Amino acid sequence: IVGATGGLFVGHLADRKGAPSKLLLVGVIIDAASLFALQWVESPLQFVLVYGVIGGAGNTGMRVVQSTLVAKWFVARRGTAVGFSSNGGGVSALIMVPIIAFLITEMGWRDAWAALGVIMLVLMLPLVPLAVRAPEDVGLEPDNGLAPETSRSRVSAASERSYHLSEVVRTWQFWILMTGVLVGNYSLQTHTVVLVPYLKEIGFSAAAAASALSVYGVFSLGTRFGWGILSDKLGVRAAIMLQATLTALAALLLLQVGGTLSMYVLIAFTGMTLSGFPPLQILVWPQFFGRMHIGSIIGLTQFFSTIAGAIGPLIAGFAFDQTGSHSSTLWLLVA
Repeated sequence: IVGATGGLFVGHLADRKGAPSKLLLVGVIIDAASLFALQWVESPLQFVLVYGVIGGAGNTGMRVVQSTLVAKWFVARRGTAVGFSSNGGGVSALIMVPIIAFLITEMGWRDAWAALGVIMLVLMLPLVPLAVRAPEDVGLEPDNGLAPETSRSRVSAASERSYHLSEVVRTWQFWILMTGVLVGNYSLQTHTVVLVPYLKEIGFSAAAAASALSVYGVFSLGTRFGWGILSDKLGVRAAIMLQATLTALAALLLLQVGGTLSMYVLIAFTGMTLSGFPPLQILVWPQFFGRMHIGSIIGLTQFFSTIAGAIGPLIAGFAFDQTGSHSSTLWLLVA
């Protein structure tokens, strides 16, 4: 919530020449400082303040830069580029989870936080000078000058019109798109929370349910790249409609799951369908409103989508308390 709220105030900075590197530098320093400080916390309230408030503030600039740079550097092949870059979080999870487990075992959880702060500084600080707002700032062209007639996109850097945030919020298209993105983010967060308890509810063991979540992660990783390519071929409109339809189908099929094999197949299918939403929701905004003022636009939209994602698990918990079953949440996701 802190990170999303901060985006409302600093999103427009990502649209200014030279600002992304400064946002990234400040964000890395604050975030690393919060990680260092976590080794000294003595109460849950201190943890919330250090990790949630200070860390969230540091994460603000990094979130905005991450969501805007690729969209500004690519137009004709934006889908492929965003699909490729969105795999970073998944790759990080595969690499960092065993590293963190090793650090905790060898050093204890307090010193492990400090070690993570060092890792962040060592890996991120050298990248700060590379955060250039747009290719034009260093004498280059979007897509490395890919000509429109050879591009797979119907929009080129020359033909793309960029809207200011003040213009965007006065269009009905923005609020329709916002509603769709909020529903999609609700679906994404709720799926990941409810999958394991639903599988346990219908008779699978805790171990089988946990392994299913691993299958979900593996199949959601590589397919993000495919969704990005698909958006370049079909357009973002068609790709995100297909993604939403297939996600609803996956939830519907999970309600009919029987044996172990079918469970793993359907969980893999769910991972493949849900994996399309993170890159496609990034692509929606520059597709409709251009790239030059995308920082201020994403700063606004991330605030609402974060709230939608946070509300999803609460609604799932309320539905379970009222009905005694997680199937009600899956029916709501289908709807």
